[in-house]
Amino acid sequence: LQADPPADPQGLAAMLVTHIPKMTEAFARLITQLVCHWSEASAAGDEGERPPHVGTRAAELLLAAVLQGRGPLAGSSAAPDGAAALRLRVAAAAVAARPRRTPTTAAAAERAERASLRLADAVAEWLMHE
Repeated sequence: LQADPPADPQGLAAMLVTHIPKMTEAFARLITQLVCHWSEASAAGDEGERPPHVGTRAAELLLAAVLQGRGPLAGSSAAPDGAAALRLRVAAAAVAARPRRTPTTAAAAERAERASLRLADAVAEWLMHE
């Protein structure tokens, strides 16, 4: 599977998504919304010390499942070209993810920035290998 499999339930579930043989466009969009709305990059300004969110490692794995999925996405507009365009939209959305509300503490702002950088790094890795 992976050299360093995640130990937490979110990470394990996200890792399973990478084994979906044909990801549909609708499922790819749903995963993107999940990453962009619920990742620590977006939830850092929410109420509470650590609001409910998708962990950064799980968000990276979910993003990788869409970007590095095997074969063209099933049901995408124009097979290879449609899949490439969809993956570029997913990458752009992940890079643009930001907190829904302004973080109230320096620690929350740091977590959001760190999560955003890790998502951007996952996108950059995909671009370098594409």
